[in-house]
Amino acid sequence: MQAKYLIAAFTLLLVVLSASPIIRLSASQRVGSYPVTVIDDSGNSVTLNEKPTRIISLSPSNTVLAYGLGLGKYLVGGVGNEYVCGTIVPIVSNLTSVGGFSGLDYSEILALRPQLILASGINSPDQIAKLKQLNLTVVVLNPTNISGIERDIILLGNLTGTQQTASRIVYWMNDVLAAVKSRLPTTDTKAFYLLDTSGGYWTAGNSTFMNSMILLAGGSNIASNITGWGTISPETILAENPKVLILDQYVNSSIVNQMPFQGIAAVKLGRVYVIPHEGWFDQPDYRIIYGIVWLAEAFHPSAMKGFTVPSCPALTGSENVTQPVSIVAPKISSGNIELEYAVAGTIIIVLIAALLFYQFKTRKQRRRGT
Repeated sequence: MQAKYLIAAFTLLLVVLSASPIIRLSASQRVGSYPVTVIDDSGNSVTLNEKPTRIISLSPSNTVLAYGLGLGKYLVGGVGNEYVCGTIVPIVSNLTSVGGFSGLDYSEILALRPQLILASGINSPDQIAKLKQLNLTVVVLNPTNISGIERDIILLGNLTGTQQTASRIVYWMNDVLAAVKSRLPTTDTKAFYLLDTSGGYWTAGNSTFMNSMILLAGGSNIASNITGWGTISPETILAENPKVLILDQYVNSSIVNQMPFQGIAAVKLGRVYVIPHEGWFDQPDYRIIYGIVWLAEAFHPSAMKGFTVPSCPALTGSENVTQPVSIVAPKISSGNIELEYAVAGTIIIVLIAALLFYQFKTRKQRRRGT
């Protein structure tokens, strides 16, 4: 690997580790000794006096992160496990269920005698408060961008004595990001991500990790003026005229046959893509990197041609990123200027060639006649 990539990745890692306010460890604690105290994403201090060997995960992303750090053998319970990384689904299915997204089974949680509970943004403040009232140790991991994901990986690594694996994963993330950035052109591609169409066109604005992914992939999010997740008007979509449209996998793709999408460049150019795996986009863990690479290939296919993601050091293994394939074909006759110019140029060349051939044939016949 080129030296500049290593330097960039190492610099990013140093920034993440040195700037993070959530990890407060002494020199001896950095090698896995206890007690360990961290500040989680809710701003609460969490202390463990020994390495946790009975862990409950309350979100798919935390389950994947736990397995990635090698903590799978310590997981005794979980929720929503049908949405986790495919490589660990058979194992996760054996975890004791402690409820679902609609509610938690506190009796089951107590029966499992957890030493650490991994909560996230999908857990309500009331649920977390209830767990603490039961004298359970809860750490909240709720990142909103890529740096936050990296901080949480380091946090959990320090909390569970898996610092080395955590550092390798974060280094891998920054290494891939640096390699992608080195390929991207200076001009961003204007893009729109459509999450849902219930009650409006729902999308990701700033302060979301999806927005961070779009920016890191060389895109310009037309919904960046929205804070968090919200709706955007059809008039704005038309006015912004994105060149790439990304659909969530649960969105009915027939939506592209309606306005305002019929009027945007993305549909006319045939650059409409459906995300291949929700875990790469909807769950804040290290697999976000695969989503960023996929987006970069959708935004800048020429620049990303031939790029391969290096092997991930997480114990869940590596995943493959395939080239994005548009679900619509380019529309030559509906305002697609680039294609119209190309077709017009081809027609002109053919006509000129035919005219020259005709002139050549005519001259040849005249010569024979004389």
